[in-house]
Amino acid sequence: MILFRVFLFLAICICCLTSFAAPATPLKLGIALSFHEDVYVNNRASNGDFTLTPAPLIFWKKDRITLRGLEGLYTFFPDNTLFDVGFSAQFKGFSYRSSSVQERLPGVYAGPWMRVLLLHLSTLYDVLGKDAGQLTELYLIYKFPVLEKKWILIPKIGYREFNKKYIDYFFGVSPHEAVVYPAYQPSRAGSSTFFTLINSIQINESYRIDIEITKRKYSSVAENSPLVDRANPLSGTIGLVFNADVLF
Repeated sequence: MILFRVFLFLAICICCLTSFAAPATPLKLGIALSFHEDVYVNNRASNGDFTLTPAPLIFWKKDRITLRGLEGLYTFFPDNTLFDVGFSAQFKGFSYRSSSVQERLPGVYAGPWMRVLLLHLSTLYDVLGKDAGQLTELYLIYKFPVLEKKWILIPKIGYREFNKKYIDYFFGVSPHEAVVYPAYQPSRAGSSTFFTLINSIQINESYRIDIEITKRKYSSVAENSPLVDRANPLSGTIGLVFNADVLF
């Protein structure tokens, strides 16, 4: 597994270096208000059942490299509308702090992805060795232009599968933690289904408003955990994005 992480890191670095000579699109920055319903019970890392958090936004593209929020993407065929493959690195997971169990923290996951028409498939691995988790995601996404170049509606529906180590880390309770909560060591992998709706409204050439709402449903493996309070959380962001050149 260590050799695989090293190989994946080197592959992403080599791919990125090949794109540095190409011209970049204008840097887009922004500020968003992120909201989510907490999955966990008695979570000290949140501000209650419904948490509001400010978050920075960034979008930058240079040839085959794209930075979008907390995701980095490398694509081999950026102009091909039928098929594409590449690498992706994302910040994923949950934050959970409690006096009863050890702290759970999100991490960096990276791996290959591919697209065939509207269908996207990716497999991401814990590259820092935090939980040895693996996520496989399959989803459909399409852009509906409601008003040409002014308002775009983007629905996204998908399925995500987690390996057993990911489930153990974020939802399991080991025997030495079983003081307040009973021990819970899932014997199989878990999954979730989700639906996301994105509204992108272009105010003018410099400013844009993005609204994203996601409803997710976790499988019984996660729902049965004594740490879980809500297995069908709602989350989203409301953000203002602007071209960075308006600052100079």
